[in-house]
Amino acid sequence: MNRLHALMEADLNEVRGGFDWWYGYFDQPRIIFASDYLLQVTGQIRNMLNMAAWHQIAFNEAWYAETNWLRQHASKGVDPFTMRGDPEEKRAARIDAALAGFFQACGSSLDFLAASTIGVLGIVADLVTASWTTVTTAKTGPDKVRRNLLAAEGSPARTLQDGAISNILTAFDRQPSGWLTWALDMRNVMIHRAHRFELRRFYRRTQRDELQYVLHLPRNPQLTDAEAFVLGEQPQDLLLWEHAGTTMSGVLDNLTGAATHTADLLHDAWQHRRSDPALITQPDAQWKKVYPERRDLSLFGGFGNAVPPVGNEQVHVPPATARRLRAAKLLDSGRPYWVRALIFPPR
Repeated sequence: MNRLHALMEADLNEVRGGFDWWYGYFDQPRIIFASDYLLQVTGQIRNMLNMAAWHQIAFNEAWYAETNWLRQHASKGVDPFTMRGDPEEKRAARIDAALAGFFQACGSSLDFLAASTIGVLGIVADLVTASWTTVTTAKTGPDKVRRNLLAAEGSPARTLQDGAISNILTAFDRQPSGWLTWALDMRNVMIHRAHRFELRRFYRRTQRDELQYVLHLPRNPQLTDAEAFVLGEQPQDLLLWEHAGTTMSGVLDNLTGAATHTADLLHDAWQHRRSDPALITQPDAQWKKVYPERRDLSLFGGFGNAVPPVGNEQVHVPPATARRLRAAKLLDSGRPYWVRALIFPPR
């Protein structure tokens, strides 16, 4: 991901704005917006994978502490759950937060990968609302839908797109079967829907083994609890019978490996397109209108306890961010460009 991001960043034109070899695909204000967003989203994939890893660490640490606490109290012959106080409730909240954060970060990394794939391969879809479904549809969707997403059949552009998308999806075709669909469904449950039934239990493999404490996640998170109970023929059908930490580790390993391979494929595709900019015309559907006309503004200004806004003080950002802001004409020297572009937009 770092290599792909560095390759794309090197193509920024700080004078003209946006990626240098995108000039002429559509009007320059939208090229600047699309270039800036594509570079930003590509650079944040690695951040999301790091975030998922940190949530996994937080989950494991809190679960380890929870297990030790329960072992200590269980050995005293009392019901440990009657002894829980504020520290234990806070630890339980950390476990839940880490679990939700992990799947949110994994899902976001896939959304960012989708946007990067759409941008680099010139797929006809909106960059900002990109999702992994768009990438899979470009491979497995109905012919009519695929024709709308991709270049003309038989063209060199279509050959590049089809080959890259097939190889990307193959990179995600890892064992065990269904892991990616399950992870995306789990993300949707954690963010959008009522959280599913989970089972926390003690067990010993043998009488001599130390007491273990595990968390089992739902087998089919796309179902509601009632649906899962009705459709499952036996209790074993409701849950994954491995500890949640094992499931999270497998998801992150598969996701990181597939994302790394995808970055290599997009790196090659970017170089291919840069050497022949006419191969694929960047679709203007990736950024249909100049930003202020396109997305609703909330008009929210905070809750009233404002810190004095930035005035004459300096704001320091990393050099790469400063370069991106200059290429998007967002610093003081570039602001007159946007005054002209927004008041007198190009036709």
